[in-house]
Formats: sequence, C-alpha cells, structure tokens
Amino acid sequence: MEGSAKIQRDGDVAAVTLQFAGFGTVTGTVLDDQGQPALGANVVLGAKRLDLTLCTFFQEPVAQLVQTGQDGTFSFERIPVGKVSVSASTVFFPVPATARDTLLFDGDSRHFTLNLTSSTPGELSGTVFLPDGVTPSGPGVSVTASS
Repeated sequence: MEGSAKIQRDGDVAAVTLQFAGFGTVTGTVLDDQGQPALGANVVLGAKRLDLTLCTFFQEPVAQLVQTGQDGTFSFERIPVGKVSVSASTVFFPVPATARDTLLFDGDSRHFTLNLTSSTPGELSGTVFLPDGVTPSGPGVSVTASS
C-alpha cells in the first residue's frame, strides 16, 4: 500500500489516496509418500491479512486454512501481494511439508507441489549373536531400540 501527503503548516488537512499493490492466487497439489494425491490434507496459508479498522496489512502466520479435494489440490484466492507460505499435513503424515514464495504483482499466482513424508514407525528385525559373532543367542535376550 502506498500513499503520501504534504502538510505545510499546523492545522492543514490533506487527503491521501492509498493504492494497494493488488491480490493474487495461491494453488497447489499435496502428494503422499507414494506420489499419490493426498485427499483431505490440511493446508495452511501464511500471508498478509488486511485489517480494515487500521487500514493496514499484518503478516499473519495463519491467514487461511483449507482441505484438499480428492485430487489433492487446493486453492486460495484474493491473497494480498507479498510473501506467502503454505504447509500441509494429515493425520497419517503429521510432519508438515512447507513451501514459500512471493506474489509480486496484482493478478500474480503461485503453484506449489507439497510432498508429504511418512513418519509412521516401521518394522525392525534381526538376529542377536553370541560374542563369537556366529552363534545365534538363545531365549531371554532383551533388545532395546531408540531413535
């Protein structure tokens, strides 16, 4: 937003026209760890938010929230020009995938592809050997794994 006025002396009144930089669109696709569309992923947009009472923008960590459709896509419209971020997660992929960029001018758009990474525990298996490194140990061996 830009505007200026010049006041010559005490008591003068000046009118200012504020020009907003414009609005853009943020779209994208969320994919699971197999490269398939992630249905119902929560997508959070971080962007500027207009405060009409103060006639100014605030950079908000969470400006909007949507869920992806069956095809894994999402869309945010009328996003103020400036820095934007998107992050996506699901119950099965709780670690958010995040991306950032900037809407540069009125009508600009940005498309993101967010790839979710599995953090679900896997399976650990193996054989415990006696100190000779050849003979498998017998029953009663306790194994602890940590990460």
